[in-house]
Amino acid sequence: MRRQSKKTAAREAEAKPILDALKAEVGWCEKCGPTRQQLEAHEIARGSHRNKARGKRFATIILCPPCHDELGDTKAWPHARQLGLLRTSRPDDYDLDAFNALLGGGPNAITAADVAEWE
Repeated sequence: MRRQSKKTAAREAEAKPILDALKAEVGWCEKCGPTRQQLEAHEIARGSHRNKARGKRFATIILCPPCHDELGDTKAWPHARQLGLLRTSRPDDYDLDAFNALLGGGPNAITAADVAEWE
């Protein structure tokens, strides 16, 4: 088993209760709806930005395992499309400015029009 660094373990310990509460609050897959499958937290920001997104409501979608696998395809599910799903499901958690800041791409890296295209 690969050992976690103290920094990663601390970040996971901080994010876990937030994500567990979010899964309980949402209660179903935000893509396909009610399911009997265990829910998973999906970070919209991937790669080097995933750790920064961990535990951030504006960067997390709750999904069943098959939908989680599907959203892993970033060509079919680019950031703007995933943000459109989040905005539709949890408009109060949608924060495009915070997401763009997390990615570090500037305030117009992803625009509201980009997101609206997928709603």
